[in-house]
Amino acid sequence: MEYDLSEVPDFFSSWNLHDSPMPPLWCDMTGASPSIGHIHDPHPISTLEVILEGQAVLDYRGSSHTLNPGDIALLASGEWHRLMPANGKTFRKIFITLTGANFVPLAEELFGSNYLLHPEPDELKRILQQIELLRKVLREQKNAISVSTAVYALLLETGSCIDKLRSPVLGEVLRYMEQHISEPVTVKDLARQTNLPVNQLQTLFKKHFQMTPTQYFLQMRLKKGAELLLSSKLTVKEIAMMTGYSSGLAFAREFQKSYGVRPSLFRKQGE
Repeated sequence: MEYDLSEVPDFFSSWNLHDSPMPPLWCDMTGASPSIGHIHDPHPISTLEVILEGQAVLDYRGSSHTLNPGDIALLASGEWHRLMPANGKTFRKIFITLTGANFVPLAEELFGSNYLLHPEPDELKRILQQIELLRKVLREQKNAISVSTAVYALLLETGSCIDKLRSPVLGEVLRYMEQHISEPVTVKDLARQTNLPVNQLQTLFKKHFQMTPTQYFLQMRLKKGAELLLSSKLTVKEIAMMTGYSSGLAFAREFQKSYGVRPSLFRKQGE
């Protein structure tokens, strides 16, 4: 296998919301541990499962699939599934429980009908980094905003690995966006990278994301900014420069439109 997951430790993190209102995106439990397999009747919680070692057999939506290390399954709430070892022994996995009013529409937008993912090694590495960030947020008992931001970042990163299934061109455009997130990239720049007319590129983004390339790039920049606010001590101005904004003020204005709070307050709430 190309994946080396032997160093991923066993862990368990959870957080009860108590009497707080349910955030739009939420994770209340995540863990990595050996498993003998489970059969689940329909339940209200969706899970994201990452196979670390061994082989597992997934029975889901009328089909049976063999999962190898590095494979990821997104199992929706309200549906029966069975995840068992392929050889009668244990297998190791990461499981993450996902819920919230915005989860289902976001999952449909990012994953469509795809529930089995086979990320490349570099893609898997980035997904595992997002899982570690989410685990840190849960472990430190920060707040609902921090958890929702970490969940969103994980889903966005995980969803990016199926862009090649949707369209090789779309995957190429998103990779270009990520690599040039601090630069003033235009739709014409993106179109030149793919040799597509601008109107066809616009149509592609509308079909898969229900937004324009410019709107998606803005969302990507703000998501990166939110991650840096929570994970670094960089100033708002420095983060603005790293995410393609001409000034801290311009970044703060767009950030507040999207997240409902100014960057400084967002960071304070996440401490």
